[in-house]
Formats: sequence, C-alpha cells, structure tokens
Amino acid sequence: MRRKSIRLQLVNQACLVLGFTFMSTIAGAQFGEKGFLFSLAAGTGYSAHADSYQLVEPYRVREYPGIRIFIVETKVGWNFGEQTAIYLTGSVSPGNTTITPYRSYSTGIGISQSLGYASSFYVKGGAVYYSSGIEKGLTVGTGILANLGLGVSVGPRTYFEFNTFFGKLDEENYLDPNPFIAKEFQFNILFSFAIF
Repeated sequence: MRRKSIRLQLVNQACLVLGFTFMSTIAGAQFGEKGFLFSLAAGTGYSAHADSYQLVEPYRVREYPGIRIFIVETKVGWNFGEQTAIYLTGSVSPGNTTITPYRSYSTGIGISQSLGYASSFYVKGGAVYYSSGIEKGLTVGTGILANLGLGVSVGPRTYFEFNTFFGKLDEENYLDPNPFIAKEFQFNILFSFAIF
C-alpha cells in the first residue's frame, strides 16, 4: 500500500512537469468574439482506472502507472460572446509499450462560463462518454463521466485548462481476474490554442 502511495505522488509530480513541458512547446481559445469555436489542445494527466491495471504473469505481477503521457483534445462549438461557450469535445490518449498499454478516448458536450470579476479565468463542465482499452480490440471499461474544470487565459487565444473527470465505468470484457477498479477519477492539464 505504501509503495502505491509513493508511486501516486511520483505520478502526480511527473504529470505537472510533463504538463508544463507540453505547454511550453505546443501552441486553444475559449472565449473571443461571438461565433464559431474550434480549438486544439494537448497535455498530460493521470487516470485512477489506468493505475489499477496489473498483469499477473507466472513469475511476477506487472503494475502499470496511471500516468497519461499524451492527451489530445479538440472542441467544436459556439461562442455566445465574451463569457459563454457551448461545444462538442473529443479526446484521445494513446497507450505505449514502454509505460502502459492503457489507452482511452472520450466524446461529449460541455459549457464554459467566464468569471465576470476575473475575465481571464473560466469554469467548465459537461459530460463525456469514456472508453478505455489495453490492447487492440480489448475494451476494458466504458461509461459516462462528469467533467469539471478551470481554465486561465495566458495570451491571445491561448489557455491552460485543468480538468477532472469522474464517474463509474462498466466492465466490457470480463477479464478473470479483473484488474481494474469500477470507478474512474482522472485529471489532466492541457494547453489549448483556438483555430477559430
């Protein structure tokens, strides 16, 4: 248990470092003039569902970290002026053979509201359909997750977003024994750039 706690702390610190690294190298916008919204974002994060994955082999147990090395997100929607936006969103986080084979994608809907007294900040919320897998064709969990987040403007049409996703996931393929927990808590840090 202590090993898992130390690993979680290391993962959290690594997520922050990687998030700021991505933010400094990748060029979204949330609010601007009234009209069409299209933004792209990239970053990193952590998934409790991914962190619960263990592969039991004949001579050892392989544990995988919950770190999501790379997350890409896009939003398409409508700005209702300087303060409110409604959008469809989609994101993908591919697995890799070095750190973890866990991969996920989500699609959903969201709304953002600028904070009038601090116009460079906004809050966001929504719901996404989330699906995760560990190898091609093997889905391990699906479900509807709630999304809450905070964004901050760092320049013209560029934003940092801090997001959390949480909810219950249904088991898709009945692995025996099932190494995954049934709940998901995920956070990520994204750097976003508005195209329109």
